[in-house]
Amino acid sequence: QDAPVVLDERTTTGIVWQDEDSRFGLVELKNITLDGQTEVSVTARLTSKKVKTKLSHKNGNTCAYKIKVKLRLESMQVLGTQIAQSERKKALEREFERMIENSVMYAAAVSKERGIDFLELRSRFHRFCTKGYKTFDLKSTDVSVKAEVKLMA
Repeated sequence: QDAPVVLDERTTTGIVWQDEDSRFGLVELKNITLDGQTEVSVTARLTSKKVKTKLSHKNGNTCAYKIKVKLRLESMQVLGTQIAQSERKKALEREFERMIENSVMYAAAVSKERGIDFLELRSRFHRFCTKGYKTFDLKSTDVSVKAEVKLMA
C-alpha cells in the first residue's frame, strides 16, 4: 500500500488557481520590490476569476490555461501618489500575474514528478480531446499558463 501524498502549500495554490470553481479569497504577494522599495506584504481580494483551458493533440498533448483575474487591493497606500499610481499598478499586476503563472506551473511539475494527475488533465482530455486521451501520458503533457490581472480601486 502506497503512503498518502501530502501536497505542500505551493502545490495546492497552483491547483486552486486553475480551478474554475474557486473564485474568491485573499491573495498575498510577499517581499516584492516596487520602485526600489521592498513591500513585505501586499494583499488583495479576489473578486472574480475566469479560467479557459485549451487542449491540443497536434504536436503531443498540450494544455494551455488562460486565467483572467480581478483583484481589489486591501490597502490603496501601496500604490502611492496619483502620479506614480499607474506605473506601480502595472508593476503590481505583473507581479500577481507571475505569481499565478508560477503557482500553476509548479503544481504541473509536481504532478508530473509524482505521477499523480491532481490537475485532472487526463479527464479533461477524455472529455474534450479524445485523440489526446487515447495517447495520454501525464509526464509528456506540455502545460502552459498565461495570467492576466486587473487591479481594482
